[in-house]
Amino acid sequence: MKGKIALEEHWAIDETINIVGQPIAAGPFWEATRAKLVEFRETRLAGMDKNGIEFAILGLNSPGLQAILDTKQAIEIARRANDTLAEEVSHNPKRFAGFAGLPMQDPDAAAKELTRCVKELGFKGAMVNCFTQRGEADTARGLGLQVGAAGRVTVAKPAPPRGRPDSDPRVPGMSPASRSS
Repeated sequence: MKGKIALEEHWAIDETINIVGQPIAAGPFWEATRAKLVEFRETRLAGMDKNGIEFAILGLNSPGLQAILDTKQAIEIARRANDTLAEEVSHNPKRFAGFAGLPMQDPDAAAKELTRCVKELGFKGAMVNCFTQRGEADTARGLGLQVGAAGRVTVAKPAPPRGRPDSDPRVPGMSPASRSS
C-alpha cells in the first residue's frame, strides 16, 4: 500500500441505479460499471490495491437519492442504502468508511438520517449528489443546517449537478462572485 485515501468513491444499490426517468446507458460498458458499483470485496479491493489506495470513503452513486421524486420512497431507500453500506464497511473497516446518502427531499428526514448515520453507523459525514429541485433543502446553506444536526460539520457543499453549472447564483458559495470574495 502507498497510503492513499480515496474520497467519494461511488457505490450503489439497485434502487439508486434503476431510477425511472434517469438516462442510464445500456450495453457492455454499463454492465461492467454497474457490477463494480455494487461490489465491495474482491474487485473493489483489488482495484484499490492495484492503485495504491489504502482506504476509501464510499459515497452513494450520482444522482442517487436526489433523482427520486417521491419523498417517502427517497427516505426508505436512503435508510436501506445506508444500512447496506454500514454492513459492507463492517466487513472491512480498515479499508472502508462511509458517507451517508441523504433524502434531501425532506430536510427533517435528512437531518435525522445524517444523525443516525454518524452516531449509530459510524459514517464520516454525508455526500449529496445533484439537486432534488425542492427549494432550500437543495442549497449548500440548507445542507449546512442539516450537517449541524449530527453535531459536527462534515460536508461543505453538494457536488455540482449535471446540467447545472457551478456558477449557478442560486446556490450560495458557488457563484463566481462569491468565490472571489
